[in-house]
Amino acid sequence: MMGGKMRVLAFFIALAAFSATGWGDNTLRGKLKAAGARVEHDTVVPAPFDTIVAPGAEAVRLSGYDKPLRSSAETLFVSNGLEVAIEQLAVRIVYSDMSGRQLHERVVELRVHVPAGATRQVRFKSWDTQKSFYYHRGQRPRVDAVTPYSVNCMVNSCVIKTRCNPDSIDKQQ
Repeated sequence: MMGGKMRVLAFFIALAAFSATGWGDNTLRGKLKAAGARVEHDTVVPAPFDTIVAPGAEAVRLSGYDKPLRSSAETLFVSNGLEVAIEQLAVRIVYSDMSGRQLHERVVELRVHVPAGATRQVRFKSWDTQKSFYYHRGQRPRVDAVTPYSVNCMVNSCVIKTRCNPDSIDKQQ
């Protein structure tokens, strides 16, 4: 009886040794070969994206802000006056009551693709989590116990996609 247990134990030890050496099926296709990695030193590759901090009002224009009373989202339009596409914006929004007192302020990061010369609508989560404020230029709600507000939106920065010409890669000496 002891010999049988020893044989089973020896079998499992041998099986473990074979599996530990990686003995198994070859899952590679026969015609595939690893491509030799070419490493070129002393080259500088331009970044595919760039950031413009505080672009001019004519470069990126914000318009058409809206947030109805019971909405959990705000919308506005982004017009791209740049010669390249915008991929992301950082918009600073200041919310004020009708007397000009500041209610809230925040910076919203918006991932949006706006081609050069185009306008896109963006939608983002509202600051009004209790849904008790409405934009004063929007539709006036039927209830009285709500507060109108105004906004001031400014573009803090935008991320643009740069044009990368492989022939213009500068070599460092």
